[in-house]
Amino acid sequence: MQDDQENMNTEENNLQTTTENNNNEPQYSIPQYSVPQYSVPQYSVPQYQEAPQNIIINNIQAYQQPTYPSNIPQPIVQQQNANLVQNQVQIQKEAGGGPNSWELFSFLSWILFIAAKWDLYRRAAEGNMESGNPITYNRSFVYFVNLIISVLGFLVYIKNIVYKKNENLYQALFGQFSKYHCISFVCYSALAFTLERGILNATSRISDSYNQQAFVAFYMIFSIFTLGSIMFVYYCTDMNCDWYIIMTIKKGVYSVIIAETTHNFFESIFYTRFVNISKNTQLVSLYQTGGIFFCILIFAIVCGFAIFKKDIILVALNFLIYCGITFKFFISGLNEDIGDGIGIICCIILVAQIGIMAFMIIKFKEQLLES
Repeated sequence: MQDDQENMNTEENNLQTTTENNNNEPQYSIPQYSVPQYSVPQYSVPQYQEAPQNIIINNIQAYQQPTYPSNIPQPIVQQQNANLVQNQVQIQKEAGGGPNSWELFSFLSWILFIAAKWDLYRRAAEGNMESGNPITYNRSFVYFVNLIISVLGFLVYIKNIVYKKNENLYQALFGQFSKYHCISFVCYSALAFTLERGILNATSRISDSYNQQAFVAFYMIFSIFTLGSIMFVYYCTDMNCDWYIIMTIKKGVYSVIIAETTHNFFESIFYTRFVNISKNTQLVSLYQTGGIFFCILIFAIVCGFAIFKKDIILVALNFLIYCGITFKFFISGLNEDIGDGIGIICCIILVAQIGIMAFMIIKFKEQLLES
């Protein structure tokens, strides 16, 4: 009996211990989740108030006129504009104080140039400038056209420089490099006044040898210097003027000098070889190969420069020269002595120049009247 009681107590103690252990363990419960309820947010359009007018104007001005720190140089455009304004002020001062040295030199060179053009036309019309070489042309008609263009350019120069004081033309003619057109005019005039006697001496076999050598050297030096200087002046001259001023001076008078002096330069090379030839076989070879070579080079230089600067007047003047070369070549009978090669080349060049003028009219229709 006592043993049963002890067993019961032992079981009761074990049960109590187990219960206590169970009570010490954490009790977990399954969480209860609920589906969140979403609602569409309500957005309200913000109400903007109109900014004051003075704030808008200030913002626009600040955007259009940015400020720069003192350590950063001003933009190049602003510097150029400042220089332009300074030049205009200087021009106005000089205009009010009488002509300066470059203005006076320019006026005298124009007078000399017109006198030389008239003298060239007069002598060509009298037939005193004819010679026998494969690139000779009938100069009277070409010089007559060039004289008209030169006189028109001179009248425009007098009107806009002497009387009206056109600042745009003044800046174009008396810029940093364009003012050297005076030198080109003087060199061309010196060449024109000596051309008649020099050509006659160079083509005459009974002339003194020293005179021939001196002339061809003078002819070559002045022609290449005149050609190079006028091309340089042409390239540096930017005329923001009316179209008729551009067409009579830059694409008029300057183009006349370029067309003539290009031909003069290659003619001087021909005479340099001509005066040193003593055998007829060498002379025939010079006429054949030299004539073809010179015709192609004159065409390439003049028309290449004309296309680059979009100058159709220069192509037209060169076209007249080649018409004269072609007619002179066949009329003088040179084709019977040296063949028709030069005449055929000139005919091809004439057709090519017509095509170039048509191309320039279609491609550069508006740019032909611009500087």
